[in-house]
Formats: sequence, structure tokens, C-alpha cells
Amino acid sequence: DGPAAAERPDGVSPVGGEFFMHSTMLLLGRLVSETVGFYNRRFALERKDVVRIYTNLARAARHKGYREKAVAAYQEIVRLNQRDAEAQLQLGLLYLEQGEHERAANALRAAVRLKPTAAEAHFRLGLCLLKQQNLDGAVQSLAKAVEREPDNARAHHRLGLIYDKQGKTEEAIGALKKAIALDPQEVRFHQQLGFVYEGAARHEEAVVCF
Repeated sequence: DGPAAAERPDGVSPVGGEFFMHSTMLLLGRLVSETVGFYNRRFALERKDVVRIYTNLARAARHKGYREKAVAAYQEIVRLNQRDAEAQLQLGLLYLEQGEHERAANALRAAVRLKPTAAEAHFRLGLCLLKQQNLDGAVQSLAKAVEREPDNARAHHRLGLIYDKQGKTEEAIGALKKAIALDPQEVRFHQQLGFVYEGAARHEEAVVCF
């Protein structure tokens, strides 16, 4: 059944940099679970080691474009540690890329619940809710994102777009002006503000934006 588990010096993990590099190479030809099992049979792995392996594999898989393997690895990380906010965030992003909006929303909600200060998680949840046409929920999440990261031009821009959809013209103008102030080189921010002005029949202000 393979060699005996490696002895572990006091407080020292038997797996180092070369181990993790090799594990990513194995990923190319194995399922995620098989890769971890391969090493688990050869080392006395602690839970933290297993989580590190899955994290390493998830990142490598995503970099290589193996989305399903990345999802499987992050799912296993969450199973091992349900309080891993970063794993929930990455899992949510992968689900979003796959168009699985409900699963993405659940993972992203878990991420913000575990780490309420994470502006990126709130921002991504807002985008996910927007895709689900949950405009009120999207506004709440994006508002939390800018509350935690006031310099996030993307979040202000998205808020402006949603306010415009909701018919809240002044709120839309305010949010888009904030986005422009933070990133004046982004042409689409100016254009979107122009469209809002145009929709409000404020033509002179609109012309300046185009």
C-alpha cells in the first residue's frame, strides 16, 4: 500500500516548497482528490497541510484554465474549513464565471458573513445580485463595498448604473461623478454620466460628457 507515512519532527511540516510545486504538476494528469490522496498516503498530513495543498491546487488549476478542478479544490477547502472566507470568495467567483448565479450568491454571502470588512466580496456579491435582477440587493451590497473601500471607482460606477435603472437620477449622477473623480481617465464613466443627463433632458450637461 505504498511507503509508510513520513515521520514529522516536532512542530515541523513534512511538506515544503518542492512538495507543493510537485503537487501542481501532478494536477495536470490527476483529479484533485487523487493528487491529495497520493500525498496523504506518503506523509502524515495535518489538516492545515491538506488545506494548503488544495489551495495550491486550486490556484494552479485556475491559472491553467481548469475551472472544474479549481471548483473541486475550493469546495474541498470549504468542507475542511467552513470559515475560510477567501475560499468562499474564490468559489463564488468561479461559479459566476460558470453562470451559476444562485450558487455564486450563496458562496459570496458566506464570504461577506465570514469577513464583513472584505470590500471585494461585497462588490462581487453586488454584481452577482445584479445579474439576478435583484437591484435592491445589489445596491445594498455595493453600498457596503464603497463604505469599506471609498476609493473603489468600479463600485461607484455600478451603483450609478443601478440607480439609473431604478429611475433615481440624482443618486445615479452622484455615484457616477464619484467614479469619475476617482478614475477620470475611464471614458465609459463619462459616457454613462452623459446618458443619464440625456435621459433627464439635461442636454447641455450631457454634451460635456461625450
